[in-house]
Amino acid sequence: MELICPYCGKKIHKTLVGQVRCDHCALNFKDYNGILIMTKNDKFYYGEITKNETSKLLLQTKQHGWEKAFRQFLGGKDAPVFLKRYVLDEHRAAWKFLLNISQNNRVCDIGCGWGSIGISLARNYQNVVSVDLTKERLFFLSERCKQLGIGNIDFICGGDTPYLPFPDKYFDSVVLNGVLEWVAISRAGEPHKVQLDFLREVKRILKEKGQIYVGIENRFNYQYFLNKRDDHTNLRYGSLLPRPIANIYSLIVRRKPYRTYTYSYRGYKKILKKAGFYSSRTFIPVHDYRKFSHIIDPNNRNWIRGYFTRGSENGEYGILKRLKTKGLKIFAPAFLIFGAKYENKSCFLEDLLLHINKKCDIFRQENLKMENIRTYHLSSDGAEVVFVHLGGVRSDCDKYILKLPLSFSSAASCNRHKEGVEKIFKFDGNNEFITNKLPKLALSGDYRGQTYHIESAIHGLNAKKYVNLEPLRSITIKKQALEYISELCKISKHTVLIDDHKYAEMVGFDIKRIQKILEKEHQYMLFKINDFLKDVLIEVKWVLSFIHGDFWVGNMLFDKKNNKVTGVLDWDCFQENFFPLLDVIHFLAYNRYGGRLSCGDAFKEYLFEGRILIEEPGVFKLYKELLEIDIDNKFVKVMTIIYWLTQVSRKGLRFKHQRFDNEWLEKIVHNPLKYFFNEVFVKKTI
Repeated sequence: MELICPYCGKKIHKTLVGQVRCDHCALNFKDYNGILIMTKNDKFYYGEITKNETSKLLLQTKQHGWEKAFRQFLGGKDAPVFLKRYVLDEHRAAWKFLLNISQNNRVCDIGCGWGSIGISLARNYQNVVSVDLTKERLFFLSERCKQLGIGNIDFICGGDTPYLPFPDKYFDSVVLNGVLEWVAISRAGEPHKVQLDFLREVKRILKEKGQIYVGIENRFNYQYFLNKRDDHTNLRYGSLLPRPIANIYSLIVRRKPYRTYTYSYRGYKKILKKAGFYSSRTFIPVHDYRKFSHIIDPNNRNWIRGYFTRGSENGEYGILKRLKTKGLKIFAPAFLIFGAKYENKSCFLEDLLLHINKKCDIFRQENLKMENIRTYHLSSDGAEVVFVHLGGVRSDCDKYILKLPLSFSSAASCNRHKEGVEKIFKFDGNNEFITNKLPKLALSGDYRGQTYHIESAIHGLNAKKYVNLEPLRSITIKKQALEYISELCKISKHTVLIDDHKYAEMVGFDIKRIQKILEKEHQYMLFKINDFLKDVLIEVKWVLSFIHGDFWVGNMLFDKKNNKVTGVLDWDCFQENFFPLLDVIHFLAYNRYGGRLSCGDAFKEYLFEGRILIEEPGVFKLYKELLEIDIDNKFVKVMTIIYWLTQVSRKGLRFKHQRFDNEWLEKIVHNPLKYFFNEVFVKKTI
């Protein structure tokens, strides 16, 4: 990494004692384990937790590993709820596909904080330089990267000096996520001029064809008109007032000047142009640049129409829906802005669509472009995948869905979905009752180091919407859903003698995965449960079949007009050889508890204690005939334990949020484990 002096802009060099020195200023810059301190005030601290808490967290991270240390810290009473999101959420960088990312490029993440954005960028860039004024957060980020095996991130403690410590035209991209508004806090001068000078300094370190990204609030956020406090000063109506009046207001209420300037849609374009970024493109996140579910291009009617027909199902942006395009630009809560010195280069997503057009005849005829995009949104289940819905330029319906995983685990999940669907088509592609409800895989591959999958879109809306609101449709959906999984079982069922190897493949994997997050007391219980299951399952012939693995109404599409289930989605938990009753148990439990399996009652009263057999006799009579086995209380209890193992391991622990959610661990892992252990080995109910 090349560096310059942050005070005079001259070249600097390393000394024999491991420091970096500027001979012109006669200054030495300390290096703490690879983190250069190049800030005016190395005592500066800003964070969501106290400096002392951060130091303790860092110590625990070095001793016990970052995952265990962070999980224990989140279990503390004073741990802020949003800290988990700041540290873990790589989908905070889901806008990155609107940059011109490339494996050969270099990016600077200024104000990197806890580093979730930098870690996400490191998957797509050759080199990431993370810059922050708080060295303690950089120490934690550096230790976390070492433990994750991420070696392409460099760390600089700085950003409050006259110069950014990098040579001219050094970076391909510079990221300012929640930074521009705070610049005037650590620098003297009139706030607007300070921000302008800072943007000019960012322009200096960018290559001629480089891009700047700015994630920031809108000065005229519609929520501010509805009495919401300003995000930076906590003042009501603060950003809406003229600057001089806002400053007087702030001095009276906060006894501090008003220096965190934000701007309007036009205001950002104006300040960027003054700084030398003559081309800029603005997107709107729903609802916040720090946490969003959708991204909208306010200048593309397809994106707007696509969002308001799909994305607003939950009532988001209800006010702006009436205001259409102009309302979005004026009153949106926040903006994602991409600027360039000259004409804005095509972004990664645009280049990917061109690549897809060339790779496949179907898409060559479609000629996919950015104008075809109808929605750009994140997966709702925490799987860290960007979904891009594509349709015709004048079409009101989706034709294809492009999936862009943001992490290694989400890439693996997309691959499992693809393989599951392919196996079903290969096994019995002529069974239209099954295959017509599956997405048709069109193309998958790797472009500039980014995995992508594209498949056909299926007509219909999420069935979950109707189950909760329309009882009659709920009955129809339930009937058709059970018909679907019984047919899947019927075409693929076969008898298998489970030996040690097969048991390890089916259940042992889940046991090992869960063991890693348990303390010794709970590990003992898990091992005893494992011994019990071995005694029951091994050396016995069992009827196995294909299972979906996560079969519930949220993974189904429904056509209201034709009163018909049209699609079954998300086959990433698919298994070829497993107990078919698990799909039935999962569907009925979710259907009864409205998706609230976290209450824990589903595992105990409804499943293990046999209430499911009493409430759903017809379903189990069907499966008794289908599988030619006796489905009694003991059988359901064994299946409940296996179901719990798969839910925790394959559906729960693959999401980072669950692993760090102490409440979830208690309700869904520890409590059911204690219950099962007590029932099997103390009460001996099986």
